[in-house]
Amino acid sequence: RAGGGVGRLFAPNVAVPKGVGVGVGLAVATVLLGGWCALTYGNLVSRTFLPAPHEVVDALIRTTANGTLIKHIGVSVEVIYSGFFLSSILAIPIGIFMGSFRIVAAAIEPVVNFVRYLPVTAMIPLLILWIGIGIEEKIAVIFIGTFFQQIVLIADVSAQVPRDLLNVSYT
Repeated sequence: RAGGGVGRLFAPNVAVPKGVGVGVGLAVATVLLGGWCALTYGNLVSRTFLPAPHEVVDALIRTTANGTLIKHIGVSVEVIYSGFFLSSILAIPIGIFMGSFRIVAAAIEPVVNFVRYLPVTAMIPLLILWIGIGIEEKIAVIFIGTFFQQIVLIADVSAQVPRDLLNVSYT
């Protein structure tokens, strides 16, 4: 049982009053913004590595006004959706086969489990050599980052299908 007062806020799985949650969130945001201001305006960090808050706001206003922000957001969304869509096209059937047929899982699972724990960023130099620098390489990064995770998730869901439903599907 959780105690009263501040100790109650640190008890596991105990609801936090909405006002306290908002206050803590604002306090953390204020500390982060204050730290950012202290680092940049105090010249503790080069503006090359960490621009000042007013420079970020100026860049936001400038790129919104001239349309480049929306253009770049569109290109990023296109890359993300393309990589995810291509990954899904292949991962869904492979995951269903892995979850449904133990022989397929035995064949594919070792490779999938090995590759899914590799950081995708470690593959970027190889992707640049194999594919080059361009939209294709960026799509490949998204593809690799989602493909192996999707296979495991879909295989797990497929393996949980009750036997009764499988028997009904044969009918």
